[in-house]
Amino acid sequence: MKFVKEFVAPAAILTGICIVISAALVLTYNTTEPIIEAAKAAEADAARIEVLADADKFDKVETTVEGVVDAYKAANGAGYVITAEAKGYGGPMQVMVGIKSDGTIDSVKLMSNSETAGLGTKTGEPAYTDQYKGKDSSLNGVEAVSGATISSTAFKTNVQNAFKAYGELAGVEVSTGDTTTPEQAIFPNVENFEEITLEGAVKAMKAGDEGYLIVTEAQGYMGATTKMQVYTGIGLDGKIVGVALGENTETAGLGTQTGEAAYTDQYKGKDSTDGITAVSGATQSSDGFKKAVDQALQLAANLTASAPAEDSSAASEAPAVSGTEVELAGTEKAVSYEDGSMAITTTGAGYMGDVTVTVTIGADGKITAITVDAGNETRGVGTKTSEAAYTDTWIGLGAGETPDAVSGATVSSNAVNEAVQKAFTAFNASKGA
Repeated sequence: MKFVKEFVAPAAILTGICIVISAALVLTYNTTEPIIEAAKAAEADAARIEVLADADKFDKVETTVEGVVDAYKAANGAGYVITAEAKGYGGPMQVMVGIKSDGTIDSVKLMSNSETAGLGTKTGEPAYTDQYKGKDSSLNGVEAVSGATISSTAFKTNVQNAFKAYGELAGVEVSTGDTTTPEQAIFPNVENFEEITLEGAVKAMKAGDEGYLIVTEAQGYMGATTKMQVYTGIGLDGKIVGVALGENTETAGLGTQTGEAAYTDQYKGKDSTDGITAVSGATQSSDGFKKAVDQALQLAANLTASAPAEDSSAASEAPAVSGTEVELAGTEKAVSYEDGSMAITTTGAGYMGDVTVTVTIGADGKITAITVDAGNETRGVGTKTSEAAYTDTWIGLGAGETPDAVSGATVSSNAVNEAVQKAFTAFNASKGA
């Protein structure tokens, strides 16, 4: 009896108290949970109403658009509120966008972000966000925050993705930017672009009767995951009509500025990349762009030289546009032209790896064109062997002849020489010499 009184009874009482308290907690939770959830929903709806003022409450909807965090449709049909996330300067940036039923923006709001205080965070201030009010999916007239281009670009990307989701959800077609192709931008008056074969180019087209469009690629920013593609339009006079940035993984708002008119307009009317000023803060991207244009100019020598020119003798010496691929020992690739010239691709051992060279040798045994891919060499040193300032010194040289090496890049220069001499050996062997 004493055992029961001293041990069992207190344990039973404590157990009973625990059961009662637990039951009370469950009851309280079950009673308050709907109230808490309703309060959270009301708070969330209040935040959404900030960017879509005519809405009352919202229903969540699903979208497949990449970069969209969530999307809600206004119950009264006022429109949609869509939150998207893109990489800003300091990390992920979220933006909430209210899009009215007529496809225009009611308001936008900067949400979670890691942008630089007082700089990138200015994208959350009315001076910037108010620009979006009333805009359609084109976002025409929205200007970046001075000194915060990357943050501004991320913000704008979020709004564009929100419009993509709106188009999917509302079942309407939206345009989130300029749909003009690089070809049309460079040659606006040309309707017919005829694709042609051009050794060393990613793609090449004849632009009606106005010239040629050549797509080349080069390594831009070393942190980019792919090479940058560049479109170069070259007139029949050998001068640049225009250039455009193609597919790339350059840093948004920084390296991608090489695709903006402030940079690309410098190339118009030039026959070389001399004097082109780099984009501030994007030297590697600018160098890569220039290298790609240099390659296009070198490749275009065969194309533009075949067009009518004042000096007909020079034109007659140029190799034909089309050729036949042949097998030559010691080469990566070789193309033979009807006039006896050949375009031969070989490699040489550089400082950081193989350097690939495509050299066109005329029937007289002299170099008429040369391109160098030294993208793996030390940037700003070995990569200079790819620039016109060096490659142009090879023009007119024959077997065994070598121009001065690039200062500070002896190994890379020797790699080019090695590749060129391989090409001459193969060329001479094909002629029975």
